[in-house]
Amino acid sequence: MSEELKKQIMDLVTNAKRMLSARDIARSRGIEADPAVIKKLITELVNEGKLEYTSYGGATFMKIAGKE
Repeated sequence: MSEELKKQIMDLVTNAKRMLSARDIARSRGIEADPAVIKKLITELVNEGKLEYTSYGGATFMKIAGKE
């Protein structure tokens, strides 16, 4: 289940027209899971090097690793 959710998160971030916050991802209609689980999976994706955190003025967003 978690691998499927990770794939959904990656697809959402990849296809987004803007950078997404963890809250945006947790509220996404396409992903049905507890927000705490989603945040944990985001952290795992960051640790795996697939996503990166980026911060602007106190707001933290996710982006695909290595993508500007």
